[in-house]
Amino acid sequence: MSSQTAVQVAEGFRLSPQQRRLWHLHETYPASAFGTQCTVALTGILDVGRLTQAVARVAARYEILRTSFGFLEGTSVPVQIVNGSAPHLESTIDLRGMDAKRQESEVQLVLEKQWSRLCDLQSFPAMSFALMRLAETEHLFIVTASALCADLAAVVNIVQEVQAAYSGRNIDAEEALQYADLSEWQNQLLENPADQNHTPYWKSAEFPNLLYPRLPFLLRRDAATVGSSYENIDQTVPMETLAAITALAQDLQVSMQSILLAAWQHLLKGLSGMDAFLVGIGLDGRVQDELQTAVGAFAKYLPMNIQR
Repeated sequence: MSSQTAVQVAEGFRLSPQQRRLWHLHETYPASAFGTQCTVALTGILDVGRLTQAVARVAARYEILRTSFGFLEGTSVPVQIVNGSAPHLESTIDLRGMDAKRQESEVQLVLEKQWSRLCDLQSFPAMSFALMRLAETEHLFIVTASALCADLAAVVNIVQEVQAAYSGRNIDAEEALQYADLSEWQNQLLENPADQNHTPYWKSAEFPNLLYPRLPFLLRRDAATVGSSYENIDQTVPMETLAAITALAQDLQVSMQSILLAAWQHLLKGLSGMDAFLVGIGLDGRVQDELQTAVGAFAKYLPMNIQR
């Protein structure tokens, strides 16, 4: 997304701190998609029309689910643009009659297609819903969301609200928190000079002088390929290794995440040869109770100072 290709608008809502970071990643890695994809297996008789209505109710309830992004007219300042049209449940893809291997292949193709759309938010919506019928009583409900609109916790909240709406519950009993308002609240917290209790920590000498670890295989990359893509690598952990990590965490009375973070830091030290560096620590950004059920981009990464 660039100022040359994005829509120009007269007004819009400011991006949140999380969205500004994601916008920068989109511009740095234009061939990459950043988001969350959730596949829910549905078993039993499904009323597709009722599910379609449930999705529409949830999409209409949250402005962020019908938000696109553009630039203020004549500037390069990105903003959120709330649209009137909301994402809807796309037509059901019928895979009945195919064998299991063919179905698996078709499902993967749909997942990849939905995911690839996140690379071009000027042509496709930032949120999409799809339904695949495997058998009369087996369906897959797929939710794909740009990280600019929803993080993992938000997608879980969306699925839960769709389930509630499908079940006939009144999801409008409580007024929904709108992300544009929460975004402005987060911006004001950062900009308020009267509330800078933690500023000395971020401006301390140990942070500006530290770098992210320099990995040897990154140093060998061709300059022309840098910034062209951004990838995730999935690795399956053997059950015996998982059991050993779980036992170690219990013995030390720490979380499994802490064990994995320590292992990651040790690996980075060995590969980079650096005595001190920064790593990003992922947080869900939902400290306040009111944000637990909110829909939007709240997840963030904070730099941690790693030293021997």
